Amino acid sequence: MITPEYHEQTALRINGKKRKLRRSDFDALAQHLGINKKTRRNNYQKFGDVYGQWIQQTERSFLSDEMKKVYKACIKRKSRVFYRRFFF
Repeated sequence: MITPEYHEQTALRINGKKRKLRRSDFDALAQHLGINKKTRRNNYQKFGDVYGQWIQQTERSFLSDEMKKVYKACIKRKSRVFYRRFFF
């Protein structure tokens, strides 16, 4: 359960951080795990490819219009970590 007081983005630290994660933090984790750049790039791209589907699923959901708006904003905000160039 997430409460308004809950400010962490992850339960475990990634690159020594729990908040304000950036793509570079995930890159550092992937490097530590031995994931090469090509595989990393492909995985990031797969997440980018499904962005539109996330938005569509949100629109088709049973959420109220207000919650749909909030949820889509959250998806967009979280996606910016990896795909800043696509959103601005």
